[in-house]
Amino acid sequence: MPIGTGLTVGLDAPPPGNLLGDQTLSQLHAVFRPDGYTQALIEDISGGNITQVNGQGISGPTQLNVGDRVVVGVTALQVELVAGAVDAPGAAEPSLSQTQVVPRPAFGPPPSQAQPVAQAQPVAQAQPVAQAVPLPAWQQASTSPTANSGRGHGGAVLAVIVVLMLIAGSFVGGLALGKHNKSSANGQRGVTLAGADSEGTPSAACLPADSGRAGAGHFRFNTSACENGTTDVTAFTLPLHKGTHKGQTVWYVIMDVSDQATALKLGVNFAPKLANAKGTAGVQKVTVGADGTVDFPGTVDFKRTRVLTAGPNGFPPAPGAQPPSVGDSQYTPLIQLPNGSVENAPQVANDSGKAHKVLKLDTSGMKVLFRAQNGFYENKAVHYASFDSSDATVAAIEDVTYAPLLKTIPGPNDEDVKTSAREQLIAFTNGPSGPFAQGVNYALQTGGANPSPKNLLHETPQLPHHDDVGSLDYTPMWDVHLAEWTQAAIDAGARVQMRDVQTVLDQKVKPQAPDPALVTGPGGKPYGAANVIVNCPLVSIDIP
Repeated sequence: MPIGTGLTVGLDAPPPGNLLGDQTLSQLHAVFRPDGYTQALIEDISGGNITQVNGQGISGPTQLNVGDRVVVGVTALQVELVAGAVDAPGAAEPSLSQTQVVPRPAFGPPPSQAQPVAQAQPVAQAQPVAQAVPLPAWQQASTSPTANSGRGHGGAVLAVIVVLMLIAGSFVGGLALGKHNKSSANGQRGVTLAGADSEGTPSAACLPADSGRAGAGHFRFNTSACENGTTDVTAFTLPLHKGTHKGQTVWYVIMDVSDQATALKLGVNFAPKLANAKGTAGVQKVTVGADGTVDFPGTVDFKRTRVLTAGPNGFPPAPGAQPPSVGDSQYTPLIQLPNGSVENAPQVANDSGKAHKVLKLDTSGMKVLFRAQNGFYENKAVHYASFDSSDATVAAIEDVTYAPLLKTIPGPNDEDVKTSAREQLIAFTNGPSGPFAQGVNYALQTGGANPSPKNLLHETPQLPHHDDVGSLDYTPMWDVHLAEWTQAAIDAGARVQMRDVQTVLDQKVKPQAPDPALVTGPGGKPYGAANVIVNCPLVSIDIP
């Protein structure tokens, strides 16, 4: 969508400004205006300050640069530059409104042909955008330059136009996710995601990642994974591994490893704290055949029916919640190899069926399309996969495997790198609703196949060239801490979306005297660990 001389988006705006009929938009929601040839301005005109730029709400005119991510309603847009050309050197540059552009996938290759400029003779091919205005590394990686057209009049003038691109996997993916019955055993099979075909197979183009350099951008901790979205990642493509259990085939993924060399080799997260779980029932010792096949003592029954009904306030859910899959008496996603290393290797399929969050199991291509979750770490958006929980009700809410043995790993309220295999996760039970919604209550009330409570994570794996992001304290075994806003906080309007664990602890749970606590445990009980584990390995992070 070219910004032209100005572009208004909203329900009452003509296409494409109505953004595919996004019903969460205000009648007139936001306006984009050009600011020269390489930048633009955006202003929220909805009156609700519910427009975000790079994850932050805006309250006035805000400058946009190439690569910025804008969210209006539930539609994600990306600011790009598209090249056009004028007829001859020295000719006046066309205004933005005179240039026509054809939308293309946000991260796919650019069109091989430049679009014609009104009242100007088109050139055969455009120069690559990167030659006109330098683009961020993450965007450069997604473009493929085309050759000069070689027109006889010498160097053609290159006009750079600000354009908005609809990001695949945002609003369209949200529509698909909202149509499924959360209590159906097969309610999430055959889902069509943006960036996937009608059978759920991921598209060939993956979201580019900036791993290997410093600065702002989208970074993957798990470099073996592929993503199909941006600020709201909806699915990951993960490498699939084949194992056995008492003669039957088991399909599993490897997400985290306690051994650094193995983690680097596999392109997965290095999580040394997993080794602290050795010797507990939370780790199953596996054998490895001569061909490298892992044989598991325990496995999962995937043929259960998920039962989940929201309670009067969303959370807690109504009695009778049942998870969609249940591990047997020896199953745990944590495995200890003969060499002593511990891996987070959750099983996703076997003869009984598939995990409920599996969208596509490709056993010939050895990959699996798995539904993603989104949360926060130190005011940054993070994207992770959820596989197992030690609590049956939480497993039903998370739509994952019930693995009670995980409760035996060390230890509740302990995050020490030398003694614990856990790390703190904050899940609000009564968070806010609206455009900055958060909390298990809201996720349950919203329903759908993949409601996200936007949990807060205390650590992430380390990123190369980002010494301030992540640490060796990271582990995918999250020690759930339920947090409840007090009625006084709600009455005072202090209940807002939180994005950082330490801020919650320092300012809300234990504020400076004489300020009262704004956040407690459920029912006003002291804040602390619920002794519930969720297995949620990190995949990627957005750094503003």
